[in-house]
Amino acid sequence: MKKTYLYKLILFLLLFIPLFQGCSYVLRDKTNAGLVYDFKNIKEPLDALFIGSSHMYRTIQPMELWNEYGIASYNLGSSEQSIPLSYYVIKDAIYKNKPDIVILDCYMMKIPTKDYTHERIHQVLDNIQWSNVKREAIQDLIPKEDRVNFYINVFQYHSRWNILEQKDFSKIDSKTFMNGSELSFGIKGFDDLDINKNEKTKLPEVPLVYLEKIINLCKQNDIELILTMMPYYVANGLEKDWGIIKETADCLVLLLCPFAPHIADELWESLGHSGFTLKEAWPLWDADILADIDEIEIVVQINGKIRDHLIIPAGTQEEEVKKAALQTEKVQSAIEGKTLVKVISIPNKLINIVIR
Repeated sequence: MKKTYLYKLILFLLLFIPLFQGCSYVLRDKTNAGLVYDFKNIKEPLDALFIGSSHMYRTIQPMELWNEYGIASYNLGSSEQSIPLSYYVIKDAIYKNKPDIVILDCYMMKIPTKDYTHERIHQVLDNIQWSNVKREAIQDLIPKEDRVNFYINVFQYHSRWNILEQKDFSKIDSKTFMNGSELSFGIKGFDDLDINKNEKTKLPEVPLVYLEKIINLCKQNDIELILTMMPYYVANGLEKDWGIIKETADCLVLLLCPFAPHIADELWESLGHSGFTLKEAWPLWDADILADIDEIEIVVQINGKIRDHLIIPAGTQEEEVKKAALQTEKVQSAIEGKTLVKVISIPNKLINIVIR
């Protein structure tokens, strides 16, 4: 009798699991699905990985980069992809195909929350294979009461049965995304908009925290990170975002001044300013944000040359920092067989190990 029930249970599971998976596949929203779903099949090494909102996947064409410059790249941008979500997209991607460079569009730095819109998070996470990164993303970005819809997404989409289309029953097609998705462009001057260009808005804390995580993730994996604000056709509602965009652009141009003063002056004028960037005040740092930082990065030098980077808890004593720097694998390899002369410390910034 027990064997009969066991056989029936096994038979039920064999029938139910494929049916359940099939229903989940058919019912789920496939917006942006192709670019995420097909990434796992890319086996060739990538030079560059593009991450960000629709501004990114509508303006970057990987096939053009390949045809014109021989750059192998992939575009993992998606509609309204927040900075916290971008962090997990990058984290998942580098385990599958580690790129040399990550280019992150910062348009969504304006969004102050982690779970900006569950619909957009679904469109990314539903198409990522199950992994520790996906589980971590769900637990971090989604409130506890809503997580079941991400673990079993058929619960989220059961009501779509009456609006299904032919594409819902077809294999996800990533061809458009492989060729750069939907190219969308236009030109419109900001002078035509009734906005206050001098308005400044402080960036929200949440995206700043996750931007720091992205920076550390790229450093730990020896990936170069480029932050950008992709040019995009002016849309309704941009007025409220101008303050953030303007403040960020002004700050970046002033930081560029010591390295490329002539270019900085040209950009400064294009932003509506007059005079030379050299005469402008240096951008101020925000002490309140720094006070909340849990970890800091220490540059480790040997005889004045950078050999490693060290991530340590904020407030670590100077002697402990020196000790940790001396114990890194790269430093140990470099100083093996050498005489240690002294260790110079610049608190919270740099360790310089002098050897001979």
